[in-house]
Amino acid sequence: MSKNSLSNDASQFPHVPDAYHVEKMRFQHQNLEKRLQDLSRRATLTPHEEEEMKDIKHQKLQIKDWLTQVGGKEPEEA
Repeated sequence: MSKNSLSNDASQFPHVPDAYHVEKMRFQHQNLEKRLQDLSRRATLTPHEEEEMKDIKHQKLQIKDWLTQVGGKEPEEA
């Protein structure tokens, strides 16, 4: 996993979200999108970078799904 990765710890996605957690997840989603864009601009990627892109896409989807479930506004793409 990359240094940007979300832990699989259930506390990362609280069942009863508050405004802080919703905003925290939206901010995390934005940071992941920025990293994904940085990697996408490269002509070639190392195997590690390819794996990082895969992990980032999965993490972004997890966050988006969580925000949708809790009624938080979906994150906007950067």
